[in-house]
Amino acid sequence: MLKLLAFVLPLGLDSFAVAAAIGASQVTTIWQRLRISLIFVLFEGGMPLIGLALGAMLARGIGQVADYVAGAAVIAIGAWMLLASDEDEEEKASRLTASHGLALIGLGISISLDELAIGVTIGLAHLPITAVIVTIAL
Repeated sequence: MLKLLAFVLPLGLDSFAVAAAIGASQVTTIWQRLRISLIFVLFEGGMPLIGLALGAMLARGIGQVADYVAGAAVIAIGAWMLLASDEDEEEKASRLTASHGLALIGLGISISLDELAIGVTIGLAHLPITAVIVTIAL
């Protein structure tokens, strides 16, 4: 359970920060909020699951070293999130609220790449899919 929380907790904190910034933004209509919420849920919730599937396939291919690769990947992703994040959550939220069409989908992908990467490491670590989905949803 601790191993699962170690992977999923950073996802929750990042998603919470973006969601709080979106909630505090100047979105006025219910349709804008619904559109933004749908994109947010699809990408922030779906990318870890896509990564989980990719990581599980990779783990089957590399065998016993998968746990070590998962550990190294988590360290690398953590460093990347700390060092490469030059944009704060409010800027992400304002871009998300202002985007339309394909730009909105592109932005959804860009704000959820860290979720994809964490999903790959979850798959490499052989964590149970049901527990991962439930924990991410919570």
